Amino acid sequence: MADHDYGGTCKTTSEFVEVESIVIRETLSDALSCVGEYERENLCKFVVSKIVGDFGAGDDWLNKVRSKKKKLSVSWMTRTTAVVPILFDGVPWVQIGRKVFCCHQGKDKNLAKKRRQAFARNQLGINGEQVRKRKKMIQDSKKLGCPVQLQITQIIRFPDFKIAANTESRRTHGAQNLRKALNGSEKIQYEFKYLIRLPLVSQHRGHDLTSEAAGLHEPVDDAIVKKIAQLTRQGVKKTSEMMRYIQGFSEEVLGIDPRAYSHRRRYFPTRVDVSNIMYRCKVKQRKTAIGQENLDELVSEWKSCMPDLYVKYRASRKDTPGEEKSLLFCYQTAWQRRLLCRYGNYMCLLDATNHTTGHALPLFFLSVRTNVGYIVVATFVTECETADAIREALIVIRDWNGGWKPKFFMVDFAWDEIHSLEAVFPEAIALVCDFHREKNWIEWANKKEHGVFLERDTVLTLLREIAHSRSEKDLKAFIDNLKRSPLWNAKTSLREWFSGQWLPEIKRWAFAYREESLLVAVLANNGLDKQTESLKYGFFQGYENCSLSELLAIVAGSFLPDSYRRYVELNVRYSESYRKYSSETPNFLRNRPRDFVESVMKELRASEDVNEIRDLGNGSYDVVDSFEHDCLHRVCLGDEEVVPSCTCYYWFKHRVPCKHICAILNIVPGIEWKDLSERYIKMPFFTLDDGCFVANDNNQIQCGDNASRENDRVNSYGGGDGVCLQAVSRRKELQRKVLVQNCAEMLKTINSHMHSVEDDKYLGELFAKLTDLSSEIRTKRLREGAVSLASKVIPRKTRLRGDEPSTIALKKMKFMCNVASSHGQSNNGGAEQVIRTVSLNIPVSGSPSELTSCNLVDDTAAFVDIYVEQNGDAENHN
Repeated sequence: MADHDYGGTCKTTSEFVEVESIVIRETLSDALSCVGEYERENLCKFVVSKIVGDFGAGDDWLNKVRSKKKKLSVSWMTRTTAVVPILFDGVPWVQIGRKVFCCHQGKDKNLAKKRRQAFARNQLGINGEQVRKRKKMIQDSKKLGCPVQLQITQIIRFPDFKIAANTESRRTHGAQNLRKALNGSEKIQYEFKYLIRLPLVSQHRGHDLTSEAAGLHEPVDDAIVKKIAQLTRQGVKKTSEMMRYIQGFSEEVLGIDPRAYSHRRRYFPTRVDVSNIMYRCKVKQRKTAIGQENLDELVSEWKSCMPDLYVKYRASRKDTPGEEKSLLFCYQTAWQRRLLCRYGNYMCLLDATNHTTGHALPLFFLSVRTNVGYIVVATFVTECETADAIREALIVIRDWNGGWKPKFFMVDFAWDEIHSLEAVFPEAIALVCDFHREKNWIEWANKKEHGVFLERDTVLTLLREIAHSRSEKDLKAFIDNLKRSPLWNAKTSLREWFSGQWLPEIKRWAFAYREESLLVAVLANNGLDKQTESLKYGFFQGYENCSLSELLAIVAGSFLPDSYRRYVELNVRYSESYRKYSSETPNFLRNRPRDFVESVMKELRASEDVNEIRDLGNGSYDVVDSFEHDCLHRVCLGDEEVVPSCTCYYWFKHRVPCKHICAILNIVPGIEWKDLSERYIKMPFFTLDDGCFVANDNNQIQCGDNASRENDRVNSYGGGDGVCLQAVSRRKELQRKVLVQNCAEMLKTINSHMHSVEDDKYLGELFAKLTDLSSEIRTKRLREGAVSLASKVIPRKTRLRGDEPSTIALKKMKFMCNVASSHGQSNNGGAEQVIRTVSLNIPVSGSPSELTSCNLVDDTAAFVDIYVEQNGDAENHN
């Protein structure tokens, strides 16, 4: 039998087939491709109706026949009226099986089943049982009873047993020889053939295939379905974006002209079609044994690419009828282990993200607070969110990191996580994450069934006062305040919820019970609202229905590398080798995280609000803040065990040096940055990560306290020197000029209204007040006879080079003089030292460098002598 067509031809042009064709193909894939081509050319679709025999069998079919010693029916030809007519060519063949297709708008084979299901639902409704509501469809089926069928017949031919003539005796003798050979063990030459019977287009009934409307009945082409599935797995989530990809694929790859075939749903599916295919693809991925097969290959690929990767994967399976192994996946890279060792001994954060990603399996992130935010340092997946499963994963990660001994864990208020952590790390304390606590309280208060929706702001305020209390004394007072409130007595749900769930575990979430070092690790620079910044919840948007292997591929392939790249980038950007620091930045703040530097710089500028500091000894000071109406704050510089502290709200909220600590560094002689608690200033949160830099002998980067010891003193802020930073002085000078201008404008206003006053008594009282005010102003001047000829402030945009004052007779030089005086006896009997800030207006001619040769008046010279005697040559401190 030659490879040719019988009974007609299968046209591959755009014309419709008008004769019934028999097509022969060598392989099953070629046969199915021929069917697909026929469908595309004729705007139709066939679905499988039935499979007879061993259709689709391959080379093992002959061995199967020999093992069963089955007597085969050998054929030489068929009748011309057969479904698939085969003419005689002298080669015997055996039919293996056939596959019958019917038109997709043919008879409804499930009609009886649908009727039985409908009857059962009606019976349930009659009996009063709850029945799932179903949408009533006006057109409930596409089946139109079309009788057309397409058939593929598979045969196996034996060319070695070919006969010369078509006689009965030769056919019988040839069949006997073939059966004998099949029952033996000798090798036989054979070939498979697939005979395809293609029906006539005119045989279709009930629907038209010759008009453009036929394109609406076509299903989406298999190539496009596969492309949509591929793009879905690659991360395309929006239907509009997928539509653009598919249109380009149809035009460029399939070669379909949209102008001629835009009505063909097969090549240009609708938005609903694309959305449904994407959804089915996601659901199929989830149901494929939760992606365990693909995950095996993924883990092998990771290990080959990253030899230093730690990964443990155990698939979910049943080894014996009574024993079942649950899924376990743990993942940690080399850089994650390094960051866990650097930051993880203070505080770690454990969070399950499956509630956010929408995945069925719990995906846990173990995160740490770094110098530039939060970052994930380990990932694990368990089959269920139970204490035993979490404990097993934590043990694996603990064994991978031998020196990891965390003091605290931040978790959601989930007892499975809390018990697991405290079981694996007995010395650690599991605390409720402030972010999750706040979120839990807001969600509870917003539920109307709890009865506090209208008063939720008041309730949340009372609860936050308890959470943010600074001491146990304040904590007790705020709890009493809550219990005395009318809401507590009126709302039973509030009492039961808070007393039963939160109050017994108050030590896990109240600030009053937290160590100072923990508060530094949690609050410094970033604040409560950024505790989950590293989790990047928005990164998983659109992956709600993806498989486990796809989700982990995204985490390991994109999310974690991007997080570490950002971490390294920020550490490098903040280093002095990346960009030169401004001369206004003190040495002790260089090569440190940007948030920390900006916070301390801001407080250093604000430290000029301090007008009095009392040294109490042992590193403790009382600082009087004039900006806060002379409020007194107690400051402790700390030691090797105790971190610095201040009683002000800024320190309580941020745990970075406040203006009162900065004022001590700025004013008190001999106090420098290195005099603060070494435990605090060397915390990894306040220094750059040396592991992000490549060592270079010629140009080595020095970070934090590893910088030059010679420059460890406070730079131009004068930690002991008492000289103000240039930027601070400029800012204070501008503020003073604005105040002077405002006062001058007020005096002009008084002068303009004074001439219209006719009350002599009032004018006399006004004169007395002005006299007192004039005397008060004289006492505020730095010295008698000092004159300030400050130039008028000209806006930067309008000032020209020629507008600069050419000569200035007097220049204002500002010195910070430390004058110590004794004011009574302190509690320990010693003299209490009071440090005051004194501003000097010194008239000079020439540049500031010529200060030593200036002719100073007697009073000013006396102050300068005191300053130089205490601090050395004034020129060296300028």
